Amino acid sequence: ICNYVDDASLNQIVDNLESRLKEIGDEKGVNFDISYDNCNADANVMEQIISDFQADGVDLMVGVATPVAMRMQASTEGTDTPVVFSAVSDPVGAGLVESLEAPGANLTGTSDYLDTASIMKLIEAVNPDTKKIGLLYDIGQDSSTAAIEAAKAYMDENGIDSFKIKTESFACFCVYSSSTIIKGFYRSGCRISTIQKNIGNHICCFCSKICVINTIPCESTI
Repeated sequence: ICNYVDDASLNQIVDNLESRLKEIGDEKGVNFDISYDNCNADANVMEQIISDFQADGVDLMVGVATPVAMRMQASTEGTDTPVVFSAVSDPVGAGLVESLEAPGANLTGTSDYLDTASIMKLIEAVNPDTKKIGLLYDIGQDSSTAAIEAAKAYMDENGIDSFKIKTESFACFCVYSSSTIIKGFYRSGCRISTIQKNIGNHICCFCSKICVINTIPCESTI
């Protein structure tokens, strides 16, 4: 099992995998030898971890998050080693599978598809006067593409202006209002007063997908 980064939601996936394998092992009298590592969003480290798994002759690889799953897919191509992925928002768009019904290769997994329209509707429900929404996303994540396009399409259809800021690294973080990112949103006309009031000048991000900088209070984080 290779995890992409030390994150609570991703760590929970790993914990659940390990606990369920232990349950199955106890039921069937089998001892699963599980190797786990975390590449901390470093492509070189990820490559080494996967190479180590292959050198150890593992029977199965589990990639948590899109970048890991994609690298495992490429590394195991032409081999008999199956890959299971998790926390992949758009497996079809990322090129992992041909379709959700038939992957077309020796891999399978689960998708945490982001319902962008529901998020936008929640923003409007919290603040019906919303006129502009800032979107922060990681251009290094293929899973960002579909969500950003869906968000932009929704805003175009509903007369809401958008302002995008791209990052080139893992985009799950909190930043202070004095940062260049916040200054950019201010210059674009995005309001962040509700977030400032609720979480003390911090911004809550949707992990590597969409960061709404307009009106969602911290307790409403999706």
